[in-house]
Amino acid sequence: MSRQRIRLTARGEAVFGTLAGVAFLFTLVIFWAAVGDLLGI
Repeated sequence: MSRQRIRLTARGEAVFGTLAGVAFLFTLVIFWAAVGDLLGI
C-alpha cells in the first residue's frame, strides 16, 4: 500500500504540475489582455 501511495503521489504531482503550468499561462494571457484593454492597445 505504501508503494502504491507513493506512485499515485508522483503521478498526482506530475498532473498537478501540468495543470499549474496551464493555469499560470492562462492567468498571464488574461492579465495581459486586461492590461492591454486598459491601456487601449
